[in-house]
Amino acid sequence: MTTLSWFRLNLLAVVARVLTPIAYPLLQTYLRWFRPADYRWYNLADLAWKAFYSGDYPVAAAYSREFLRLAQERRKEWNTGNAIHHGNQILGLVALHEGDINEAKTRLIQAGNTPGSPQLNSFGPKMILARELLKLGERDVVVKYLDLVGKFWIEKNLPPRLDHPVFIAEEAQKAALLRLWKSQARKGIVPDDPQWSHPGKPA
Repeated sequence: MTTLSWFRLNLLAVVARVLTPIAYPLLQTYLRWFRPADYRWYNLADLAWKAFYSGDYPVAAAYSREFLRLAQERRKEWNTGNAIHHGNQILGLVALHEGDINEAKTRLIQAGNTPGSPQLNSFGPKMILARELLKLGERDVVVKYLDLVGKFWIEKNLPPRLDHPVFIAEEAQKAALLRLWKSQARKGIVPDDPQWSHPGKPA
C-alpha cells in the first residue's frame, strides 16, 4: 500500500465517522416508513437482545428464531452472518436459562459457524454464551467455538488496499488473542478481557 492510498483510506474513515451519526437515523427512518421488512430484518438483533436482558425469554427466543428464518431467505446479504451469530447466541442463552446445556452447546457451535459480517469481522465475535458455558466447565466446546470464529475474524490474506503494517499488526494481535483465549479455555479459565465481559447487543 502506497502512502497516498494510506492517506485516502484514513480520510474515508474520518468522513465515515463524521457522517454516520447523521446518515444512520435518516436511513432508519426511511426503512421504517418505506421498507418495513428490511427495517425489521436490520433491527431484530437489538429487539432480541433487549427482550433477553429484560428477562422476557420467550420473546427473545421468538425474535431469534425469526432472525434465523429470515437468514435462510436472505443468505447472500451482509446481515445474514449477524443473524446466525446473534440468533444462536440468544437461543443458547435461553437454553441455559432452562437448564438445557446440550442445546446451549449446539447453539454455540452454530453461532461460531457464521460466515461473519462487517460488524463481526471488525469488532469480533460475541463471547457471552462461551463465557457462561466455560463457567460450567464446558471447555472443549468453547475451544471449538474459538477455532470457528477465527475463520472469519482473522484475515490471513489481506486485500492489496489493506496491505499496510497497521492492518497486518491488527490481524496478528487478534490471532495472538485467540491463541491466549484457547489456552485459558483449555484450563477452564474465563479470559479477563473486555470481549468476554461485554454483554452483547446493548440492552
